Amino acid sequence: MNRYSRRRVLGGTATGAFAGLTGCLGDSDPGASGPRPVPSDDERVDWKVVFDAPVTHRPALADGTVYVAAGTVAYGQDRSDQTGPLVALAAADGEIQWETSLSQPPADYPRTHDGDCYLVTGTSNGIAGVDQHLRRFGAGGSEQWDTDPVDSFLHLLGFGDGTAYLGTSDDEIGVSGQSLFGTALADGSREWEIDAGDATRGWFHDGQLLVESGMRSLAAHDPADGTERWFFEGEPLYDSHRRLARADGTAFVEPPGDARGIASLDLADGSTGWSILPEDVPTFTTTGAATDGDHLVVTEYGGYVLGVDPADGTELWRFRADGETRDEPVLGDGVTYVGTHGGSVYALDAATGEKQWSRPAGGRLTRLSIDGGNLVAFTSPKESGGLVSFDASDGTERWRYETSADLTRPVLGPEHVYVVDEREGAVLALAREQA
Repeated sequence: MNRYSRRRVLGGTATGAFAGLTGCLGDSDPGASGPRPVPSDDERVDWKVVFDAPVTHRPALADGTVYVAAGTVAYGQDRSDQTGPLVALAAADGEIQWETSLSQPPADYPRTHDGDCYLVTGTSNGIAGVDQHLRRFGAGGSEQWDTDPVDSFLHLLGFGDGTAYLGTSDDEIGVSGQSLFGTALADGSREWEIDAGDATRGWFHDGQLLVESGMRSLAAHDPADGTERWFFEGEPLYDSHRRLARADGTAFVEPPGDARGIASLDLADGSTGWSILPEDVPTFTTTGAATDGDHLVVTEYGGYVLGVDPADGTELWRFRADGETRDEPVLGDGVTYVGTHGGSVYALDAATGEKQWSRPAGGRLTRLSIDGGNLVAFTSPKESGGLVSFDASDGTERWRYETSADLTRPVLGPEHVYVVDEREGAVLALAREQA
């Protein structure tokens, strides 16, 4: 049941489900061949740690610690899987706090919950996962447990009530034929399992587990046993952090049966409310949404940005950017920030759509992140890409880090911006406030 979204195809997005990357565990003994701090020639970089194995997943940040998983699966006739460690680094200075060897490469980026680190590991045959597990690591990097293996891509959807919720997928996207299950955090045992669609994302809302099913639908489940409460056939809309765009018991989605327009969805029972489609934009294709409860801002592939009343769907304002808006908007303090494929960044009043400022970021803008007054633009190379930090209030450029290497999505912390340089196999910490 191959049901790909036009929005996803046009936007060129991909998830870790199809990356075919993998992982597993070994000892907790740092060695000379392991990760090592090295000086950087770039004054913007406060610290840098280089790995001997490839690093292709973004880091995780929690409680003053940066978690990095190294290793990848190679494809081809003479493929050679490369493994590396799971490492905890001090967020302030990059000091290695602990290191645990992995016998297989990681399948996703590390996740944290209640002081422990969780990592999906396993291999891939290119179309599905092979021998994939979820592993829990405690203090000092010791492995607490691992789940029974599955021969599908395995996704950690979220945590709640002493349970980790997981879903599976393969490269044939559909609404059945995969599994959704709950795993006990105490020992990794499977509490329940149900048949489901390809499940790559999940969220908790008001005592229920919301799961994206088959990329083109959303389902609500009882977290105690997985019972399906309702099913909505239409694609959810996401914010810049790939979280479901929702507020006050309402999610925002594409209308059922049509990958165009915007609709509201009651998360209590899965019923739709208002629905709008700008008829004067014949190719209107949504690419994302952001809401803070008072405002709803929607981006459209062709460069339109819409302000919508989240209560009744009234279009309040419209703005046309100078290029394609392939990625989601972000919201902060009553201002929405939008990036274009041509490399421009716009700040718009979320209530009126009035332009506050615009700046060139350079390269091809692929993601915006905001934390307080710091707006970071993530660009892909034309001649060079990298990261650009702006003062969110007026667009003043604070600093710019340019590179021709592939970078993972940045993680914003209180003092630093953390990113992985995939070419060098290194994690970098750039000071949020440059001297």
